[in-house]
Amino acid sequence: MEAFLPAIVVAAIVAMVMVKQIKFLTQKLDAKGEFQTGETYASFASEIQEIIRQIKSDIDPNRSSRSPKYILNDNADADAVLEDLSDMVRTLVFFETMNAKRKSPKEVESDLFKLLSELDAFVVKNIKNGELLADELREELGRIFASLK
Repeated sequence: MEAFLPAIVVAAIVAMVMVKQIKFLTQKLDAKGEFQTGETYASFASEIQEIIRQIKSDIDPNRSSRSPKYILNDNADADAVLEDLSDMVRTLVFFETMNAKRKSPKEVESDLFKLLSELDAFVVKNIKNGELLADELREELGRIFASLK
């Protein structure tokens, strides 16, 4: 029995070292995965910003687009609508900062989903043929996100 005691102690020490090494490697992989996810969300936010800027350009009465895709409804207040779009862009800038990269992927996804829902409702409410354009926008954003993964 005394011969097994040193073997048990050595096995316990080896097991403890292996657990620490596995934990270290797992944390390192998790951190790397979150960074990549953060970069994906930042890129996606940038793409959404470009789309919102296009919508703003199309509906801004001070700019004249040759063939605007997005045309403001007659009953919509242009200044209020442009301010709403600017607020969305400001929110999206957050996803490109370090603060968003510190959040968990679930939190970032939740925030992005909320913003995309607002954008969808905005298009339906304020843009002529809003339902159709909102569907097209959802499909386009889906393709963009899939290409970023």
